[in-house]
Amino acid sequence: MFDPDANSGPESSSIEKLAEPSSHSDETGHASAGDLAIFVKDRMLVKRFREGVTIVGDDHPSILRIGGCGLKRCDHAILHHMKRLWIIELDLERLDQGEPKIQELSLDCPPIHRGGLVYLRGTPEKLKRYQELLRQRSQTEDSFTTSTTNQADLTGLVRENIDITEIVAEGLVSYSQKRKRVSRILHLALKLMLFAACIATSMAVIAGGIWPIIRTVWQTI
Repeated sequence: MFDPDANSGPESSSIEKLAEPSSHSDETGHASAGDLAIFVKDRMLVKRFREGVTIVGDDHPSILRIGGCGLKRCDHAILHHMKRLWIIELDLERLDQGEPKIQELSLDCPPIHRGGLVYLRGTPEKLKRYQELLRQRSQTEDSFTTSTTNQADLTGLVRENIDITEIVAEGLVSYSQKRKRVSRILHLALKLMLFAACIATSMAVIAGGIWPIIRTVWQTI
């Protein structure tokens, strides 16, 4: 993420090295005047800035190039002068949104955000606490994302179950309707058969009673 080929000159040190007594720290354990902690998510880099101006951005011609954080090519600048650090805004869009043009990066100032970067100064203990806070926040966000994904999967599963239930219900209704139609047809056929049987029986009874009379009359004639 931090361009190793950037010809920036400032040396980098870890938080552990910063905590050790050295030329980078004063008697109180604070970072030296040119040291500044840069956080990218929960990753921390302690960068030592020399006297002068360091342009920070995503690509050339920035002196310190940091990719993947949503910075412009020349996004902002870090000014180190007379043992003090300032951040100078170079992004015109942020200036139009009311961002301060210049902010001092003092030891007691709150974290300053620029794109996906966070600048903070203070004792090693303060920086460690802030890094731990970022880690906890990152874990919470990851947990929330996983929970949301699981909830979405569960919703999809429930939706799938509902669809299957609807399909089964539709099949049962269709089968029931077909069964009713077949039952009606059979019932109607049975009625017709009974009606035909009744007619046949009546005709047989009538024919059996009339035929002897007709035969007798015919023989008489």
